[in-house]
Amino acid sequence: MSHKPAGVAEIGKALMRPFALGQEYSKLWGGQTLSALTDNITAMALSILVLQRTGSATAASVGLLLQMIPALVFGPVAGVILDRVQRKSVLVVSDMSRALVGLYAAYALHTEAFGLIHVYGWMTVNGIVRAFYDPATNALIPALVDKESIQRANAVHTLGKNTAMILGPAIGGFTLSDLGGFWTLALGSTVFAVSSLLVGAIKPVYEDAVQPAAKRPSLGEAAEGFRFYREVPLAMGLLIMAVLVNLCTMPVGLAFQYHFLRVLKVGSDVLGLGFSVAAVASFVASYLMAMRGRWPRLGLTMASGIGVMALSFGALGMSRSVLQAFIAFVLFGASTPFIQVPMSTLYQEITPPDIRGRVFALRFTVSTFLAPVSTPLVGVGLDRIGSAAVLAILAATLGAVSLGGISARAIREA
Repeated sequence: MSHKPAGVAEIGKALMRPFALGQEYSKLWGGQTLSALTDNITAMALSILVLQRTGSATAASVGLLLQMIPALVFGPVAGVILDRVQRKSVLVVSDMSRALVGLYAAYALHTEAFGLIHVYGWMTVNGIVRAFYDPATNALIPALVDKESIQRANAVHTLGKNTAMILGPAIGGFTLSDLGGFWTLALGSTVFAVSSLLVGAIKPVYEDAVQPAAKRPSLGEAAEGFRFYREVPLAMGLLIMAVLVNLCTMPVGLAFQYHFLRVLKVGSDVLGLGFSVAAVASFVASYLMAMRGRWPRLGLTMASGIGVMALSFGALGMSRSVLQAFIAFVLFGASTPFIQVPMSTLYQEITPPDIRGRVFALRFTVSTFLAPVSTPLVGVGLDRIGSAAVLAILAATLGAVSLGGISARAIREA
């Protein structure tokens, strides 16, 4: 009996099956991917404009700081608001705010009135938006897919977000060079508006409970997120692991740069290629996680992913050739989805719908507040003891976190 080879249409359908999560989720995924892509394009373009006009790296770094401070200030407030209003409405307002401020900056460029105030204004608005946007997205996903598809939805979400983080800066540099600042910002604002329209059309399929709007906000209501972490051992374990992982991963880019430029003595183009290799590995790993339903031991998967990331840090620190470093980058990129996807999925499964906003906003705030502490320490360490020792310390820390997750029953059996 002869079998005809599968047609192109059948192969394409099989490859796209992981993305078949329903029309409502597709709207969210399309909107958040466009939003993340445009966020990275605009941020890169504005940073380049600051450097071109002022020649000051300090002025550019102030913009980055302005994106972090609002997250610390508005994080606790964001959680209460996310549990009071429709979460898709928060996403719509967020993207429309960035669109309007971006248009104002584009107009300032067109009229030659552009200055640091316009850059810092957009960065500040973007920082406020980020305090709401990521927690709102994570809180909304369980309302769009069935419980068995939450892991797959998170994997597809991670795939889109990580791809946008890689492509965004490259596109931003290209459009700024070829089209100029006005059109880069104007087109970015247009895409933000399109994203808001996509998300605005979402109709939640499952429960997306919110608190009655008439109820007066209180400190006790804001503290419910803290109580949830205190009363649910798995939630507290996930929070501790998230903070420790961020403490190690936030500054690691600096260690990667130092090792490539000072130890391997190669150019920034080779470093960029290394990050591209990591991005491809992350894309493949995210796709593999999206190909099936919920994995039976997500906590163990997450702890193992942290262990692989620790191995990648140690391997990079010991590398003495570009090939060895690229192998470490493959491990680093592949490990990331196996940490992010299980963690988000477990949070969404154990958190009641009516407090998801506060729980996710608290996680975002705590991680943002503590992670930058390690950056100056890593910088000093690189100057004093070198990249091999610093990466070994970060690897040992992640290894301890991995072993802690494996040994903790609440994490291991989740």
